[in-house]
Amino acid sequence: MSNKSKDELEVYLDRLYKQLSNYNDKNNEIKSRKFYDLLDKINYLEDILGTKPKIGRVLK
Repeated sequence: MSNKSKDELEVYLDRLYKQLSNYNDKNNEIKSRKFYDLLDKINYLEDILGTKPKIGRVLK
């Protein structure tokens, strides 16, 4: 990730937001490990880019 440009990271972050939105739409049961891995990736990229979450959520 460290060798990616800011634009590339923003595009990847947008894809992760879409995955999170799709996950939330399709899965109403208790959140799986994949869900928390996705949140961790999003949080990591937001920290690198210095952005605030676009989607309200609670991290573990």
